[in-house]
Amino acid sequence: MASRDHHPLAQYPTAQTDLGWGAGAGPWDYRKVPEPTLSSLLAAVAKPNTIGSVDIIDFQPQAEQSSEDLHIVQDWTLQNGTWKLLAVFDGHAGGETAKHIAATLPGQLQSALVDALVRSEWKIDPISVSNLLSEAIISYDDSLMNDLYDLFPGGLEELEKLSDNEVKAVIHDSATDGPNHAKVARCMQGSTALVSLVDPDRDNIWVASVGDCQAVLGVRVDPSTWRVSTLSANHNATVPSEIEALRSAHPGESEVVLNNRVLGGIAVTRDTSAVGDHIFKVDKLWCSKVFMNAEQPFKFHSAKPETLISRIYTPPYLSNKPDMQHVNLTQIKAFAGGEITLILCSDGLVDLFDARDEPDLKKVAERWMELGSAANPGNPKDVYANGALRVLREGLGGKDEDRVAQLLTVEMSGKWLDDITTLVYRLQ
Repeated sequence: MASRDHHPLAQYPTAQTDLGWGAGAGPWDYRKVPEPTLSSLLAAVAKPNTIGSVDIIDFQPQAEQSSEDLHIVQDWTLQNGTWKLLAVFDGHAGGETAKHIAATLPGQLQSALVDALVRSEWKIDPISVSNLLSEAIISYDDSLMNDLYDLFPGGLEELEKLSDNEVKAVIHDSATDGPNHAKVARCMQGSTALVSLVDPDRDNIWVASVGDCQAVLGVRVDPSTWRVSTLSANHNATVPSEIEALRSAHPGESEVVLNNRVLGGIAVTRDTSAVGDHIFKVDKLWCSKVFMNAEQPFKFHSAKPETLISRIYTPPYLSNKPDMQHVNLTQIKAFAGGEITLILCSDGLVDLFDARDEPDLKKVAERWMELGSAANPGNPKDVYANGALRVLREGLGGKDEDRVAQLLTVEMSGKWLDDITTLVYRLQ
């Protein structure tokens, strides 16, 4: 933090807050920034952007913390028209996996789509598109694991015989730009993946979700009513059915779910996990001999890596199979009242509303739609011309200027909010 005398907002008075965290938290100083400066500050931090009919924000208020969220908005002009790709990736334990999948997956997915369309003579088969989207994500994650295995082609038998120094000699190759080191890092770290495709006529939406990002589709059925559908699955270890499924798959392992986390380490679970995070997918020898010897810091906020490794008996504990949703919009368009909106976001946005005791995602999403849908093309003086920024402002506190000021300016080390990425796509 800057010193008090040289604080960039030094002209505004200070106050103290516990951010609503209760006894033992804080208090921390924050700046009581008034409007319109408060809105200008929010826009400067959230970096609102618009690409075509997609409004975007990337938000992390702690300037010293880099965001591990990434997003993609692409148009693919193919023989049968222009397809749209939207994606959000939320990295954890580091940003290498998120960066790599964001750079790699779109090209692989586009090639697979073109191949499928050529085979079908450019007719769209919704099931085929669902399958290729799912297979592209699974194939990507499998490739990370295969890259790891290829470093030690003798497998576990070879690895067990190697000393720690011999393992380090293979994986510490920074003098040659570190391709081996990068392969290990992408397996040690992880990322969620929320990927959506929309066909040229906007008759079909496909959404693949791996992890706990959220996709919601809103259809305005009359001037005051939105019909909202959740198009992503959020499987985590607080869901009773998920806990029971994990325990059934790994009988006798008392710590397979600990403190609402898989092996006490990660909240996403078997059916929709994350890409990477191979500590939960490979034999413990790979973890203890390779991951623990890597230069890349290997850490989880919830447990020490060596403690997690000690709990591994029957991997995998996570799969890489995405939840798939397909929506046919042809009939919906007839009564949509002219507005159909798709919102994709990282879990940080949902957490904002959970913190405000608004856990019903569908009810929250109805408010998102109202805020995010209306196109506001372009008064450059209007800070809130961007629909994604309007949604973010609501989550931070809406008209409660003091709450928004707290979350923007609290003088705390480390992250007090998760990274937040939001895409608002107006289909019509």
